[in-house]
Amino acid sequence: MHASLSAQRLVDVVILDGDPSQRRVLTNLIARSGERFHVHAFAERSEAIAAAARMPGAILLVDIDTVGDLARLADLSRTSPNVIATSAAGSVHLAVAAVKAGAADFLPKPIGA
Repeated sequence: MHASLSAQRLVDVVILDGDPSQRRVLTNLIARSGERFHVHAFAERSEAIAAAARMPGAILLVDIDTVGDLARLADLSRTSPNVIATSAAGSVHLAVAAVKAGAADFLPKPIGA
C-alpha cells in the first residue's frame, strides 16, 4: 500500500520565465510527458522563489535572464539542487557558466521548437 501511495505522488516543477509563450510551451511539454508532474509557472522571480521554498525537492526550470544573472542563479541553486537553467542566448560558454553556478543542466531556447 505504501509503495502505491508514493508512486502517485506528484513531482513539483517550478518554471521561471518572463516569456509567456515559453511558460506555456514548457507547461504543455511537461503535461504531455506522461509523467506525474504538478507545474507551477511564474513570470516574476520573487514569486517563483517563494513557491520553490514551499516545495522541497521541486525541479526548477529557470530562465537566466528572468532570474537576473548567474549570481542569482547560484543563490537559487544553493537552496535547490534541482535547477535547470535555460536561455535564448544558448552558447557553450553560458551553459558551462550556468553549471558552474550550480545548475544541474542547461537547456537552450527555444524549447520545444
